[in-house]
Amino acid sequence: MKINYICDDCGEDFTLDGDQEVEGCIGCKGKKLGVKILSNNGNPKILALGVYLSLKRNGKIKVNDDGVEYADIYEKVEGEESKKEIIRFDYDEELVEKFRRKDLLDLIKEEISKSHLEDDNLKMSLFLTYVSGLLNNPARRQSFQITGRSAEGKDNIQISCLKHFPNGSYIFLTSATQSVLEDDLHKYPIIAFSEINLFKESGANRGLLEVIKQRTELGIKTAKKDIRVQNKEMRLEDSEQGVVTFGTTEAEQDEELSTRFLKGTIRATPSRIKVVNDNTLDTFSDIKKLMRLMEKKDSWIKTGLEHFWKNKPKYEIIIPYAKFLKEKIDGVQIFDNSDPRSQRDIKRLLSLVCATTFLFQEQRDTFISDGTEFIISEPCDLINTLKYANEFFEQTYTGMDLRISDALDFIKSKGKGVWIDKLEIQEHLNIKHRSTINNYLWDLEQKGFIERSKGVQLNERFGLRSYKGNHIYYTSVQKEFKKRLISVQLNKLKEFLDSKCAEISVQFDENNKITRQDKKEFSIFDTKEVKNEHLKMNTSEVESQEIKPVCDDKLKIEAIKIPKEVSK
Repeated sequence: MKINYICDDCGEDFTLDGDQEVEGCIGCKGKKLGVKILSNNGNPKILALGVYLSLKRNGKIKVNDDGVEYADIYEKVEGEESKKEIIRFDYDEELVEKFRRKDLLDLIKEEISKSHLEDDNLKMSLFLTYVSGLLNNPARRQSFQITGRSAEGKDNIQISCLKHFPNGSYIFLTSATQSVLEDDLHKYPIIAFSEINLFKESGANRGLLEVIKQRTELGIKTAKKDIRVQNKEMRLEDSEQGVVTFGTTEAEQDEELSTRFLKGTIRATPSRIKVVNDNTLDTFSDIKKLMRLMEKKDSWIKTGLEHFWKNKPKYEIIIPYAKFLKEKIDGVQIFDNSDPRSQRDIKRLLSLVCATTFLFQEQRDTFISDGTEFIISEPCDLINTLKYANEFFEQTYTGMDLRISDALDFIKSKGKGVWIDKLEIQEHLNIKHRSTINNYLWDLEQKGFIERSKGVQLNERFGLRSYKGNHIYYTSVQKEFKKRLISVQLNKLKEFLDSKCAEISVQFDENNKITRQDKKEFSIFDTKEVKNEHLKMNTSEVESQEIKPVCDDKLKIEAIKIPKEVSK
């Protein structure tokens, strides 16, 4: 049997007998070799030599009727018109291992950081928002608004996340029309816009406000004349709720849009700018980095998500521990119930928790009820979501852009009753345009957080000549204003969930509702209903040792009983 090799370093290909030992390229002596081989569908592929040898040892390299080797590890991508194939998830050992690691989100962050440095919390929250677009339940799909000044990376952070998503699941646009959104983009659960500016007369995509609102809440439903039959009939266009993300330079916020979008801000600090610039200089001078940028190979994240989205069952996700979040920790409600915004933001948070659970599905238990397959979320999914997204829920909950909040924090930092020159505030925030700082301060003044006065008026009031007469000054008039969606610290929340799950077991009652049960009464994990094969343990193993979760050992809901009528 002949083996056709190809050198990764010089590109030369050569053929040797299968039993002939190969030490490197016969040309450049390079050690990085690939093997040209057919897929089980007859398409040419190149496998790394190590992968080829591993597959051969495991019986995955077979010989067809013509005596030619092929790799029996590929599957066609459903819904693709082309002959695209991906390695079957179960046969890609490295891929499976990554999706079964406790630090999966950190691995994803590391991968995204190859094309977008810094902004870790923002890019991971945006990534989870995009993952919500892959969920089977459209109501769980969330949207995100990225604010920041020009050239701060709003486009790049979106593209750096989207490149890891399945083909056909998203579209990235610089502009669009209302009719295109209504008629032609139904199939995309994720739509990302480069920029939308609503408060400028000629702002980018300004006319799409209403249709975007519809798309992000319940979906677009329109009735119009059908030009395909010369407008003689009416046709209905009905699309599901979907994810929308966009960048904007504006700090102002449409009130209705704020109820539909999470909001995060990119801030180009000098340290961040230096990190990005240093990386750019390194990239242009490093052949390996340049070659990596030219690679067109799909990332392991994209391969995994494509498998989950197109080839796995259409799971719903249940969060059995959500009911415990109604309780108090040290006498304090976990969620703030004083503001109606909490009704909106708790749903948003739990939807992102569903997205996190979706990513960890290789580590989660599943069951079937009335023909619907469910993934069971674990408390660490909530903690992991808040690890990255909590600051943006706080920002959205206050209803204040982070840049405006920075202006207020600076004014308050000077102390109560201290008046600060507007030019000093502008310089501190590194704002170049006078109109921008005017808008920030006007917003704070309208909300009652600061007071404004001319220098000449202050001199008259205090009998001083300390203030420049024609300058404008500001002072803070309210000490505390920020409310938090989550009223307790995350470490306290983690301890609370730890204690709850240690004291009780969780089961489904006859109506498929989550109920409490004493741990002593029900302590054996029903492994017969676990559908993820690698999570199964036999009864003797369960009885002889503590069940350790893949996320956090102490946060595992230790017993989940499947109702009798639930079948596999």
